[in-house]
Amino acid sequence: MELTVNPQKLLRSLIGVTFVLAVLALLGIGQIWDERFLVFSLLFELNSHITISTWYALILFLIAAIFAGFITWDHTQRRQSFTRHWGYLTIVFVLMCIDEFANLHNLVLNGVGDFMGGGDGIFYYAWVIPGLLIVAGFALFFLPFFIRMPPTPRNGIAGGLALFVFGAVGAEMITSWFISNYDLLVLHVLLLTTVEELTEKIGMCVVIWGLAHYLRDHTAIRIRLDSPPA
Repeated sequence: MELTVNPQKLLRSLIGVTFVLAVLALLGIGQIWDERFLVFSLLFELNSHITISTWYALILFLIAAIFAGFITWDHTQRRQSFTRHWGYLTIVFVLMCIDEFANLHNLVLNGVGDFMGGGDGIFYYAWVIPGLLIVAGFALFFLPFFIRMPPTPRNGIAGGLALFVFGAVGAEMITSWFISNYDLLVLHVLLLTTVEELTEKIGMCVVIWGLAHYLRDHTAIRIRLDSPPA
């Protein structure tokens, strides 16, 4: 039996689910004025760590880790170049999954960020300072890997990760600036964090699209990642 998945259809499906969850999360913001909307907040708030939206984010990271793991296994068997980098990328996706569930970046990096001068302005969320250093190190280490990757999967994986980083770090810095300079209402904070989380999830959807293309076109794995011929 063969598993058939079309990368384009997969991307459209994931993006569709992402926007549906975002709309439901926005309905949850209505609980500020009407308690009948509280159920939407409890089930779908994007910035919470115990909602359906959180579990959906975990699924996205797991799909990316599984796809990257398949590529690592294939390249190990066929002794392809950059096999170690695919293995490291798999580990990165697993760590991102763990962080999404346990919120490690706040628990571990906030203290480091405070020590480095964070806590105000665009660094109101102090974890962003060491987070930027980690991102810079990741980019430098993987730069040769991405340069030599075929264009379509490279654009998906690298572009999706860049979009994810913009949501996780860039949008967080924008939110930090607003919090430091304005007396924001709860509504404003919820809207800003919703944009952050939505951007992160869209980024991961694009990453999965790029990985699916690479699996289909550049591995010898006997799992079809496209529609079967007529």
